[in-house]
Amino acid sequence: MDLTEARTLAEAKLRELETPDAPLQLNDQYATEIPWAWYFPFNTARYFETRQFSDSAPSGPIVVNKDGSDIWVAGSAAPLERWLNQYAEEHGYPLVPLPPTRSAF
Repeated sequence: MDLTEARTLAEAKLRELETPDAPLQLNDQYATEIPWAWYFPFNTARYFETRQFSDSAPSGPIVVNKDGSDIWVAGSAAPLERWLNQYAEEHGYPLVPLPPTRSAF
């Protein structure tokens, strides 16, 4: 699956999630490919206008599996790679490398 097809599917998922009061918008600048999926950060259209945290959507990105098997929304509480790896382990996909941790010293 290429970026264009994945983006179309992510956009359709956004339409399911949004409300009339809070239309949602993909952040194409940060669309990212991993071996088994594409993921697309999103936020409210209002957030893209104001850049105010109070206008943001509390959610992780939309993930589109390249094999077409699933379109899902990752959580926002943990690092994204942890959500991707939990999903990968449950569904037999390769793990995504975790970013290096920073020392406090």
